[in-house]
Amino acid sequence: MSRLSRVDYRLKDEVKREVIDRVRDQLNEENRLAKDKLDSLEKVNDSLETRISKQQQTVSEQDAKIKQTQKEVKDQQDTLRAKEKKLYEYKFKISDLQKAKHVLTFRTAEMRKSLEPKEA
Repeated sequence: MSRLSRVDYRLKDEVKREVIDRVRDQLNEENRLAKDKLDSLEKVNDSLETRISKQQQTVSEQDAKIKQTQKEVKDQQDTLRAKEKKLYEYKFKISDLQKAKHVLTFRTAEMRKSLEPKEA
């Protein structure tokens, strides 16, 4: 090999190394940026997962409150129905007692008439 071709070969080899080093540096920088972005996205993901967990807990608590309130409403409706039924029964008894009172009042009046002295 001639001296010129050896120098040419060394220059080409040196240029290849420089290109490889630049590409390696660029890839390392891109890799670092990608890792930074991944870390950032993981933080955002963790934050969102925490928010989702809190929201799910809130939903569970609200569901429990809704069920409790529905149970209370049902119990109050049952109590109201029972009281309305009792009220109806009492009204019916009052009606029967008033009828009996009228009958007794009429009979009492008849008995008083029958006990009065008769005029001849």
